[in-house]
Amino acid sequence: MGKINLSKINKILIMKLCCVGDVMFTTPLVRTIRKGFPRAKIVYLVGNWAKEVIETNPNIDDVFIFNIPLEKTNKIKKFIGLIKSILILRKEKFDLAINCHRSLASNFFLLLIGCKYRIGFNWKNRGLFLTKKISFDYKKHEVERYLDIARGIGLKPDDGKLEIELLGEEKRLAEELIRKINPEKKKMVSVFPGGGVNPGTTMLSKRWPVKKFAVLCDWIIEKYNAIVLFLGGESDEEHVQKIISLMKNKPINLCSKLTYRESAAIIEKTGLFIGGDSGLLYIASALDTPTISIFGPSNPELVAPRGNKHIYVWKKIECSPCYVPETVHKREFLKCDDFKCMEAITVEEIKQAVASQWEKWVKD
Repeated sequence: MGKINLSKINKILIMKLCCVGDVMFTTPLVRTIRKGFPRAKIVYLVGNWAKEVIETNPNIDDVFIFNIPLEKTNKIKKFIGLIKSILILRKEKFDLAINCHRSLASNFFLLLIGCKYRIGFNWKNRGLFLTKKISFDYKKHEVERYLDIARGIGLKPDDGKLEIELLGEEKRLAEELIRKINPEKKKMVSVFPGGGVNPGTTMLSKRWPVKKFAVLCDWIIEKYNAIVLFLGGESDEEHVQKIISLMKNKPINLCSKLTYRESAAIIEKTGLFIGGDSGLLYIASALDTPTISIFGPSNPELVAPRGNKHIYVWKKIECSPCYVPETVHKREFLKCDDFKCMEAITVEEIKQAVASQWEKWVKD
């Protein structure tokens, strides 16, 4: 395709359907595209599961919900829905489409909706139907891989910081809630012990054991006279309740009570976030909340939050990482039933990480 004449690009479509963390990883790319095409209309194609983290992004003009590949319904309904979406999107006459997926089907979809220029990854020679193929470097951090798309069309990315835009009403809700649960204005730690549940995939191997979380959270409350806030969705509720049942001290349980965006507003007000490889971890890093991330099946060198406010704990054992770009499509990681990589991480190691972060960022 060669270098794009910026003045000829009036409508841009960026596609990443799922999931929350992955959509967050694309936000530096979105920002770079906006800077490169300041007058273009930018539409983000996303599924319902992850729309909350992108719908108020200041660098896009509109969001189109495309949930069909993620839906559990019969083939006829899926086909009809697909045709309807294609017809709607064809009317937009996009000049440029950016595919953040690696599948042949998604590339073909962009061809069907009539995008003139189609840019994406040529992963395992699946770049058919693309007009500009970008090399997929599985050794790079996920953010840098997406930014390679921008570099491939002659744009210069910035620092690669993740981005989420919270609304004033969401921030006010968080402030009101915190006034109720923390009238003494103690330091607060947000904890997300769940995760690993996405459309079509349940990966509980991303969760650190409940007994260890219980010991850790009791220690934080006692050592720092802090408030521990548990966050999560409905799929995390049972996991969180097990942790609380094992604790001696009383935390604040906000699990399944807040949306992603409301949880984000709470995280922004806390001094530290602790969790596994999950969407809320990457939201926390976007909000400049210091984080401690606990990794097992994923390779933190490829996905962990970057910057001096963020540290990760990872025990690389003989079978890890099993959830990485070059093997993820084989879905071998779903066969794990012993979670050895997470079991190998000790409470003492996370305590040391907490002490380090507290000394650097949380103290007055």
